[in-house]
Amino acid sequence: MTQTITRRAQIIGALYALVASRPGFEPGNYSTWASYRSEVREATQARRDAERLLREIELREQSFPLALLEQSLDRGGRLELVDRPKGVAINYCAGQYYCVEFRPAVVRWAAGLLWADKCDATPPGEGKADAIRAHFARQFGRRIANRYFS
Repeated sequence: MTQTITRRAQIIGALYALVASRPGFEPGNYSTWASYRSEVREATQARRDAERLLREIELREQSFPLALLEQSLDRGGRLELVDRPKGVAINYCAGQYYCVEFRPAVVRWAAGLLWADKCDATPPGEGKADAIRAHFARQFGRRIANRYFS
């Protein structure tokens, strides 16, 4: 049992570490300081969003067991679970621009898990998706709900 808890904690810790890593913005890639600062602000907001959703997953161990975390990371998306001698790491496969992509990828992954869990817990019927969106708007605020749960 301890091994499972440790591995689950390692996976969540690796996700936190990825989110906390420096994006590596290069000011020379931007035509104006305004566009540079705009992307830095977006990345900072994505970091806060990721930390908030990861915390929810971290606290709900019964809803998100180790097997579900491993399976969701092995689906062939941009996030990849890598075993290392001293634990695990999460690699991100970049598309065009790593700096602005990796944190939102973690948020989308976490939002997908939360959505699936809430979808399973919500009774079927008309307006199920709207009820789930309303739940997340109450829980995380309208901005996060509109951006990641719509």
